[in-house]
Amino acid sequence: MKMKMLLLVCCALMCLPSWLVAAPMVVDADHFELVQDKQRAVFTGHVVATQGELIIKADKMTLWYVKNASTGKSKLNKAKAVGHVWIKTAENIGSADIATFAADSKILVLKGNARMQSEDGEVLGQHIEYNMQSKDSTVLKGLSEEQVRFTFDE
Repeated sequence: MKMKMLLLVCCALMCLPSWLVAAPMVVDADHFELVQDKQRAVFTGHVVATQGELIIKADKMTLWYVKNASTGKSKLNKAKAVGHVWIKTAENIGSADIATFAADSKILVLKGNARMQSEDGEVLGQHIEYNMQSKDSTVLKGLSEEQVRFTFDE
């Protein structure tokens, strides 16, 4: 039974959205907890998740997965990284206090001291929404009314 649950969690980690390269995901952390009845995997302490060119670092990462009724396979539903979040993709580097990802909409949200860099420049704000499919971004200022800043690299 424990082996079956470990296999399900591994499947959930490997069934990440199609915008990621087709490679297995490896998560290293100080602690791992599986909450089977809530279909949740929690990694804490020096979390480093890698898959192909994607790297995510955080103090804590929680993955929620759903089981396909017809196939019985698990797939990622949503993810949340908290604390010193750093994300690197093939095109961008981002950081924030909190990052969330919704697998169905392919929307990555960076909150709190959010920063996103690419070869075109850098954007700063308290809330950045990035559509992984369309590459569209929305940047909002925070409660402090600090303005959004975008720097173009020449």
